[in-house]
Amino acid sequence: MGSRWTIVTGVIAITLWLAWVIQKPVIQSFSIEWDSATLGQWGDTFGALSSLFAGCAAIGVVATLRLQRQASAEQKMDQDRQRFESHFFQLLGLLRELRQGVKVKPSAVAYTGAEAIAYFASTIRNRASKGTEDIASATDLADAYREVVHQRDEAGLGTYFRTLFNILKLISQEKSITEPDRIFYANAVRAQLSSDDLHLIGFNGLMPESGKLSKYIKEFRLLKYMPEGVVRSIFLLHYGDQALSGRNDD
Repeated sequence: MGSRWTIVTGVIAITLWLAWVIQKPVIQSFSIEWDSATLGQWGDTFGALSSLFAGCAAIGVVATLRLQRQASAEQKMDQDRQRFESHFFQLLGLLRELRQGVKVKPSAVAYTGAEAIAYFASTIRNRASKGTEDIASATDLADAYREVVHQRDEAGLGTYFRTLFNILKLISQEKSITEPDRIFYANAVRAQLSSDDLHLIGFNGLMPESGKLSKYIKEFRLLKYMPEGVVRSIFLLHYGDQALSGRNDD
């Protein structure tokens, strides 16, 4: 669009210059005497027309600058979106790798990856299910999780949850994507999580150390696929219905 305005302006300028160059032979061809003084007075009557052309030229310049600025903003938005997507998929790949690095050795047998996640989830589920009346508060639930899960593999689980937190924060705060995009990318994260992951995420979000993880759990409805049972009821109590329900288009 900007180049089109430049071409139009150039054509108009060349046309006016050619008209000025050939004005004498054209006027003489109509048997009109070429007198610069008389013609000067006659030319003065076109002052308003000259102002009109000048105004049109100014409008064209302003329009061109505006279009160029708009194109520059759109280009920057595209670059920001590409940067976001690259960062997002790198973090998502890292999350999968860190999940495989989670480990625990409760006895002679050691568990890693999905088996370790399943062991931790089963341990905290049993603890929560046995004493729902005694550990109903968020503080008590967080303390139970810290004792039976987090402290047994603080390095692996801590890095795993910090990466998950940063992915959700990135999606929530990125300005180059639309709201439907946020839902799409959040769903892509949620698709990586098993029911065992969801149990651990829900309890981890109750810990003060988790920062705003509970906020993102609610915002992106991460616990939607939480299985029915005592733990789901506990999370419903502490997170509310939003974290465990889907959207109309979800």
